[in-house]
Amino acid sequence: MEHKSRRKKTQHSCLDLDKLKKECTASAEVISQLRVRAPNASEACCIRYLLVHHNDLELAAENIDKMLIWRQITFPMTTTPYSTSSDAFYCHGYDKLGHPILFYVGGRVNIKTRNIEELTRYFIYMMEVALSRIPKTNMQVVVVIDRSVPLDSDYDFASHISYVSQKYYPALIYRIYVYPAGLVFKSVWFIMKQITSNRVAKILRPISNVEGLRNVIDDKYIPVRMGGSCTYEFNINDYPSPFAENFKLLSPGEIADDDVEEGEDLPDDLYVEESNDHESVNNRINQPSMSIYYMNSLIQEDNAHNDK
Repeated sequence: MEHKSRRKKTQHSCLDLDKLKKECTASAEVISQLRVRAPNASEACCIRYLLVHHNDLELAAENIDKMLIWRQITFPMTTTPYSTSSDAFYCHGYDKLGHPILFYVGGRVNIKTRNIEELTRYFIYMMEVALSRIPKTNMQVVVVIDRSVPLDSDYDFASHISYVSQKYYPALIYRIYVYPAGLVFKSVWFIMKQITSNRVAKILRPISNVEGLRNVIDDKYIPVRMGGSCTYEFNINDYPSPFAENFKLLSPGEIADDDVEEGEDLPDDLYVEESNDHESVNNRINQPSMSIYYMNSLIQEDNAHNDK
């Protein structure tokens, strides 16, 4: 009887994982095969990679291997990475389902002076902070794109965080709420939603008014500048390293057995390359953060045209 009770608790301990299992159509045999191919990855990790790679076992295994190597090289970050735009990313509060909230205030990033690599590394750090704050009932985070401070389209930075998110944190973002999203923004998104991937269409949620935001986030976590009552001001000291000293994490909650040996060859595409101006629109809009910046660009061009 005691054994049954334990089993039930384990089976339903993570609501997000239960949802991802339903969304992933891979058979139990394929998941089992991937776990054999990637013994250092958890079941949840295998399901996430199968989900984003459309149940392609080889592709999922290859990308899990790259992710594990990347994490061993990148972490632990024992000190907060420096960034001149630190207040552009910060983690504070939870949505109504218990997901930690990662705020992105793009208007605080000075495109002319920001360092992409520096800011990307800071984004990674804050993503890890958010993941470290996830309660046991969840495994995903929520991102709020704060457009209350006007932002310019920054394709280079968007391509960097899109690459990092898709490659190393697949299916770990539950929702991306874009607020405030006006009529033009929502109209463009309505069109783009028809040609983008189902997963991006599901994750990205434009919200036009604060009441819509209050439906998913308690008012106490919505900043005053966005119409809520939260008076929290960013303080870098609120974000100590989420990593225990000498630990190298593979995926949230897992510790690597072995380090990467010195001189080991790394995958060619392990690091982010500069964005390509000739990259297809389809590739851009199938990544959530690129979708947002592409829409912003269209809206700004539309506004500029109307001003003339």
